[in-house]
Amino acid sequence: MPKFLSKYFLPIIICASAILAVLRFDSVQIGTSYDDAHYIILAESLASGQGYQLINFPNPQLERAFPVGFPILLTPLTFLFPSNYALLKLLSLVLWLASIVLIYKLFSKKLSSPHLEILVTLVALNPLLIGTSVTVMSESAYLFFSLLALWVGHVFNVTDKKVNYQFALLVIIIFYTFLIRTIGVSLFISFIIYLLLSKNF
Repeated sequence: MPKFLSKYFLPIIICASAILAVLRFDSVQIGTSYDDAHYIILAESLASGQGYQLINFPNPQLERAFPVGFPILLTPLTFLFPSNYALLKLLSLVLWLASIVLIYKLFSKKLSSPHLEILVTLVALNPLLIGTSVTVMSESAYLFFSLLALWVGHVFNVTDKKVNYQFALLVIIIFYTFLIRTIGVSLFISFIIYLLLSKNF
């Protein structure tokens, strides 16, 4: 890949993904998938101080199925901008675009050009990922925090006992990833296995 394109590749691919996402911004109506409305109701419940419950029921019911992580991210926006669902979708989009940056950083040490650019392009222009990035769904948030955990673990030597704050930061990110989607427990299990194999548990 030419040096000029390689230098500006990341901003270009992020802009391309953002443009495609904006074109699909209103392609799916809120509530079509049920889960997005569920997340919004839970966020509004938290923002109004009514706890973590389904306030759209005649008698509000405590939520037991959906993890609290994603509604917590939505709560400040639902509190400051009530019923502005476009901002909630914009949050998902921002998390998706930030995920592209993390993917690039994670693989930049493992892959050389043009393989790195090909991989990032395939991910950044994936129609399914772009489609979910403009919905009030937890996929973009889960992807972002999973990648963030991997990046923090890669940048910091988390098995070094002298960097306890870095270790604590990684644990917090992994735990919050689990709070977004329960499948995040796989990240926690992988982290434990890594520590055991590193013989520095």
